[in-house]
Amino acid sequence: MPTELTRTPAQQRIIRLAAGTAAALWFSQALGWGLSFLAPVFAAAFLALPIPAPRLKGGVTFMLILCLAMGLGLGMLLPIKHQPLAGVTLLTLLFFGLFYYGLRGGSPLVTALATAGLAAIPVVGVINVAAATAVAKSLVVAGAVALLVMWLAHAIFPDPPRPAGPGPAARPAALPERNAAARLAVRSTLVVMPVILWLLASGSVAYIAVAIKVASLGQQASTDDTRQAGRDLLVSTAIGGIAAIAIWMVLKIWPSLLLYTLLTLLCGLVMGRRIFDGPAFARHGQVFSYAFVTMLIILGPAVLDSGDAAGGRLVERILMFAGATLYAVFAVRVFDALVMPRAPTEAPRETVACQTRAAS
Repeated sequence: MPTELTRTPAQQRIIRLAAGTAAALWFSQALGWGLSFLAPVFAAAFLALPIPAPRLKGGVTFMLILCLAMGLGLGMLLPIKHQPLAGVTLLTLLFFGLFYYGLRGGSPLVTALATAGLAAIPVVGVINVAAATAVAKSLVVAGAVALLVMWLAHAIFPDPPRPAGPGPAARPAALPERNAAARLAVRSTLVVMPVILWLLASGSVAYIAVAIKVASLGQQASTDDTRQAGRDLLVSTAIGGIAAIAIWMVLKIWPSLLLYTLLTLLCGLVMGRRIFDGPAFARHGQVFSYAFVTMLIILGPAVLDSGDAAGGRLVERILMFAGATLYAVFAVRVFDALVMPRAPTEAPRETVACQTRAAS
């Protein structure tokens, strides 16, 4: 049985992902603050990236940018409610800017949380400004908890030391050119905005999880290959939905925070084997990474729901996720059919070296 010093980088990252996500889930559920399910979602999204934990300066910068993004989300409420056209235009530009920032090597941690905030806060704010403020605070708290869990998980399960001697240097993948990044950012914005507009018109606080899932779909649609993007969107949502239903059925037999935490740990270990391979992602690592996050987004609100209708709301949420995913696939295909195709570009999500610099 390998010890901590003899584990491969992939094994260490698998354990770190599973244990860190389970710890964030137990801690947040035990405290039970509003939208506590967001902490394990963000912890899983962070730990599923093959990058080191940010340093203290990077962590402070991350929190400052996160607070700024939440402030921008709250600032969107006034124009959206009183000048809808101007508000929607500003929101669209903000999404485009965030996706472009991520595609050009910006911190994936900032991109994930900021897009989630911009998606969720206006959806809630058109109904109740006080609720939107509470959502913004919960997102900041969840981001802080996820960051602390990331630091703790990296401290307990550090990457094993590299073998001595001159090993083969990792060849960093190139970032897409500015025009290619802008094109992909427009496509991601096209995936997100119509669904956000529908959620704004629906006017329901219950759609927070759907809004966060839509934001993650926008990030996932950043690959330049149309067929691959569509397949990844569908497969990750299907795997996450099936895993959520399986865990929900077990929890119905024995509703327990301990069992919920252990099942999350088990799921992290199983999916982690398909996420990591050596010092980087496995071949389909991004698909299973989004599947794991999708499972947590589906399960979190359902576990917090009470009464006999909780199961029905779970099914409704899964159906909405499926509908949003099918729309995302359709939007990607339509966009690429109408826009003149560009030469294939390396997907920035594979740019481990650039993400490492951004995170530190």
